[in-house]
Amino acid sequence: MKRTVSAIALALLATAPAMAQRSGTQQFIIVPLDVATVATGGTAVTALTAGHATAGGWIMTANAAGICVDQVTTAGTVSGTPSTTGCVGAGVPVPLVASGLPVSVNSTGSGTALAGEGLRRKSRASHDQSNIETKNR
Repeated sequence: MKRTVSAIALALLATAPAMAQRSGTQQFIIVPLDVATVATGGTAVTALTAGHATAGGWIMTANAAGICVDQVTTAGTVSGTPSTTGCVGAGVPVPLVASGLPVSVNSTGSGTALAGEGLRRKSRASHDQSNIETKNR
């Protein structure tokens, strides 16, 4: 378990500096996975719907079958098929690039549990409202 926590922390640290540089501050909302299991091996699921990783994020599995992740189209079960799909083994976090597209995940194993989260940029309006609410306290 200690290795998994360290890997998660590294994945989050890898995405945070890039977000801070783009936005000037780290104003984002943590979004839990929309789907947290690849129920049937070979059938991709949309782990994060469109707009849920606009500031990046991460995803991983502890399942020995590993996972294949695609941020452009439906994920296959082999790296490079389709060309935008990348596969990793168990315990390896996949940092997600900032994108408004959905995140598709596949696996050769059935019942593959997923862990992760998307980071969604706060809209300027919600950021302004947060500042107002903070000042009024």
